[in-house]
Amino acid sequence: MMKEADTNNSASIDRQEFMNMMLPKLKLEIMQYERNFDDLRRLFKEFDTDQSNYLSKDELKLSLEKLNITLTDV
Repeated sequence: MMKEADTNNSASIDRQEFMNMMLPKLKLEIMQYERNFDDLRRLFKEFDTDQSNYLSKDELKLSLEKLNITLTDV
């Protein structure tokens, strides 16, 4: 990885080489984060059946049951 990033063969990685190496990885990570966040937002909207922007105790319980997570009332 060091060899690939050190494009001017200086035996060290300068700021630009570091940015060139990291930017594609960061872009991918940001895209994955945004997809996960969008998925969570859609899931919340689905579970918020009264569209109050809050999950009531009953809505939360039903949503967890849909995800095969069983909780007691306690």
